[in-house]
Amino acid sequence: MPTRAVRSIAITEPANTPFDMLRPRQAPLAEQVGETVGYVAEIFDRKVESIKISVAETSASTISGVIMGLVLATLGLILFIFSLATLGFWIAGMEEAVKGFGIVCLILLGLLILIFLLRNVLIVNPAVRKIIAIFFPEDPEAEKKPTVTKQIETT
Repeated sequence: MPTRAVRSIAITEPANTPFDMLRPRQAPLAEQVGETVGYVAEIFDRKVESIKISVAETSASTISGVIMGLVLATLGLILFIFSLATLGFWIAGMEEAVKGFGIVCLILLGLLILIFLLRNVLIVNPAVRKIIAIFFPEDPEAEKKPTVTKQIETT
């Protein structure tokens, strides 16, 4: 049998193929993709935070408005009932009862006006604080970081 000589052929690519030109740029491209993903995640987190803030603000104002309406309606109803009782006793001619109901009616009117004037301190601000605490719970690391108010208090 005749013997065949096998030649080995080394296949080498030329140095300037399109694949070689792309290889050095893959690392910066991967870094850019990673940075872009990071930016998108940051934008998404900020958008979620913005939505949370708007929902907290809307729900806090709604809840405080409902509480304010209930308190004022209750006191207004009591004031109306005492006013009608005062009018009824006055028409009947009982002087002592009229003065008593009149004084109670004036006290309730003063209380109604006082609550209306102090509605932000008594109702709105506590409701807003409670809603914000629900949406944005305090994290333990926040106390370690100095804030502007803590810096002002220390100076």
